[in-house]
Amino acid sequence: MKKRIAIALVCVVLLCALAACDMEFGGLVGELLGEGVGNYVPGDELLPKTTVEETWIEETWTALDTFEDIGGGSANIPTDIYAGQRLVLLGCRADDLGFDDPQGDAVDYMSYDRNKSVQQTYGIEIEPLLVDADALGDLVQNDAMSGQGEYDVVMGVIADPGAELAQRGMLLNLYDMPYLDVKNSYWDAGNHEGLAIGSFLPMATGDVVPTSDLYTSVILFNAAIADEIGVDLYDYVQTGGWTVIKMHAISQIAYCDLNGDALSDPDDDRLGLITTHEYANSFAVSTDVMLIGKNEANVPVLNTQMGDDEVNRVLVAYDFLWELLFDQASVYGSAVRGVNATDAQNVFERGTVLFYGTNVREMMLLQGDSVPYGILPFPKLDEAQESYQSYVNCSSTAVMVPVSVKDMSLVGYGLEAMASVSYGMFEGAVGMRYCRSEQDAQMLKLVLDSKTLDFGSNYFYASIGNTVQYVTTALDMQNADLAPMISKNEKSMNKALKKLLDAYQGWY
Repeated sequence: MKKRIAIALVCVVLLCALAACDMEFGGLVGELLGEGVGNYVPGDELLPKTTVEETWIEETWTALDTFEDIGGGSANIPTDIYAGQRLVLLGCRADDLGFDDPQGDAVDYMSYDRNKSVQQTYGIEIEPLLVDADALGDLVQNDAMSGQGEYDVVMGVIADPGAELAQRGMLLNLYDMPYLDVKNSYWDAGNHEGLAIGSFLPMATGDVVPTSDLYTSVILFNAAIADEIGVDLYDYVQTGGWTVIKMHAISQIAYCDLNGDALSDPDDDRLGLITTHEYANSFAVSTDVMLIGKNEANVPVLNTQMGDDEVNRVLVAYDFLWELLFDQASVYGSAVRGVNATDAQNVFERGTVLFYGTNVREMMLLQGDSVPYGILPFPKLDEAQESYQSYVNCSSTAVMVPVSVKDMSLVGYGLEAMASVSYGMFEGAVGMRYCRSEQDAQMLKLVLDSKTLDFGSNYFYASIGNTVQYVTTALDMQNADLAPMISKNEKSMNKALKKLLDAYQGWY
């Protein structure tokens, strides 16, 4: 059994700030007041006084698989029909490509093991070719125009050059590739709507491209502070109650103005939350209010045109995020505030903040064992939201197949083989080295299983990033009201969306 205690005083503070939003959107403050925010035990010096009421509930968590249960995938293809063949793998990140004699971190070794396993199991040699990121798109396009077919598989950044190559007709439809089954478990099958236009899939992510995991958003928390204030954060996630408003309340409990200047000071105070504007879109995705959604035919549409209820949800979510990020307990490093990712990591490593919004890659770069951290997904909007959603940054890598390939069957077969042998490698490698408990291993698995690709960011960030990541832009401009920005940018967004759809007529 888990003890959970309602924190009346903190909730009253939130009630005053969010009452208007609560009336519009089904009583989220009432939800918080009724459920509480954890096992709060006031400290002697650092924590504010509050009145508490104890309640007891049964734990309802069903444990996820442990890393020991994760093994290599099993592709439904024979193992010997292309033995002795070679695939040329073109990319701009060494840790994706898997060179011999890896010198980097666990991800480099994982990619090397992937290539080695493909050769041992299927007899196919993988030849990695590393090029400059700025040259990748031109190389693929020139190869396609010349018909040389020098490159079989491309591992490129989704937003650029992937989106541009897709719109120029330089990539094949992965749904139609022989042998390739991108609906298999070792692909991000449930998330490919963030890359597909109707029935056309020009790019795909999954275990075969490690950076799609590295650039997945994650919340880290200081386990010592969580223990001190008596909150069981894993329990909130496990029972579906990890929401923005709960995160806000717990942040306020953790905060302490140690220097007494009434300002959020990452050097002198104990903070509830620190993050930077790179993760504002992570909150937009986790609360399911991305600017572009999909209709029944998997065709992208503006969410602001899907009805009043959807618009209301967007505005309510933004109000909640505003209250969380600009609360005294938080330091949000907007583009104009001067707190960058390195600053945020340093504060977390000093042990003076409870929550740290970051990604898996930055988690792996934490120095030493000075901070006993735990792992959580980014929060949902409310408990009615069906699932957690962990944003995959559009600067991560996807696999693509250029139209110039000489043997589609070989390439489709080779890609399926690469994806199959990659299944579970990343979770296993990261879990063993960077998860400090079985619960954290389960949380990391949940984060990676809930990877979510934001269609708007993927296809429009390189050209109109300030418009498509509208939550980030509004927070950077410190606009408390999001509605005028949505109206102002709707015309340009519609124009960009129409141009994209015109390029894919016949596929939806």
